[in-house]
Amino acid sequence: MKNQSKLRVIYVESVWDDDTLERHEAITNSPRLSQYEFKFFPASSFVRSFADAKGLFEGLHKIVEEFQPDYIFTHTGMAWDKRPGVFIEVYLKLKSEYPNIKFAIENTLAEAKKLKRHIYYHLIKDWSVFDETDDVIELERILSPLTR
Repeated sequence: MKNQSKLRVIYVESVWDDDTLERHEAITNSPRLSQYEFKFFPASSFVRSFADAKGLFEGLHKIVEEFQPDYIFTHTGMAWDKRPGVFIEVYLKLKSEYPNIKFAIENTLAEAKKLKRHIYYHLIKDWSVFDETDDVIELERILSPLTR
C-alpha cells in the first residue's frame, strides 16, 4: 500500500558505488527532502549495456509497479552521458503507460532550457518527457546540489 504522507521518487542513476552510497545518505538525511520517500535505481544493474533500452525499461517498469512513484528523477551520470536517447526512449514509453508520474532531471531543466546551457540540451530531440511544473522544478532544485 502506498504511503500517502510522502511523495515517492525513483532516483535513476548509472551505477552503485561508494559515491552513489554517499549521495543516497545525503539525500535520505536531508531535512529539505523529508516529504519524499526514495527508491534508488542503478541502471547498470538492469542492463547488459547502456544501449539496452529493453533491459532498462523492464527494470524500471518493475520498480514503478512495486513502488508506485510520483516522480522519476534522473541523475545525469555515466549512463546518461553515454546514451541519453535510450533513457528518453524508455521514459517516453513509461510516461505513456503511467501519465501521472512526473519526470525530473538533475540541474533544473526549466532554467537550463531557458538558458540553453544544459550540457545535454542539444543532444535531446524530445525534452517533453521531463515535466516543468512547480513541484518538479522544486524537487530538481533541492536534489541537484546533492547529486554531485
